[in-house]
Amino acid sequence: MQHPSEPAALRLIVVPDGSPPYDGDAHGPPAVADAASPAHAGSVPAAVGPPPAAVLPAKQLAQAIIEAVAGTRPFRQVVPATTERVQAQIRGLVQPLRTEGNPRIQRILASPTSAEVVEVTVIAAFGPRTRALAMRFEHLPARPSAPGLPPRPSRWLCTDLETP
Repeated sequence: MQHPSEPAALRLIVVPDGSPPYDGDAHGPPAVADAASPAHAGSVPAAVGPPPAAVLPAKQLAQAIIEAVAGTRPFRQVVPATTERVQAQIRGLVQPLRTEGNPRIQRILASPTSAEVVEVTVIAAFGPRTRALAMRFEHLPARPSAPGLPPRPSRWLCTDLETP
């Protein structure tokens, strides 16, 4: 006979992330309760799966671009991840959106349109001013070396930046 303070059986259950998902994040299939434990049947919350592989790098790049626009991140850090057109747009936004502290990102909405393209909307507070910025990220595959061109690893590139 088991002692009352000893657990009957140990088992792992899936505990979902407690924070609400960002719009566009994917959810995994619901978790299934252990059939051997009818007392817990149906009480296991749905498991939250990882976001698509494309969403996380796009969100990280979007945050870096917002910080560059606010003047709290050196512009040169976002140059490798942006086109010349986007770089010009960032330079044009730095003066009106410059802030003393870090911009406060209120929400990031990511929508993968394909495996190679993610569209991101960022709502951020730049001091007292709140702005929405839309960005488009495209995945560039790795390039082997060619005559006159060095090899390039695969990367994400911001190809468009819009502000209303």
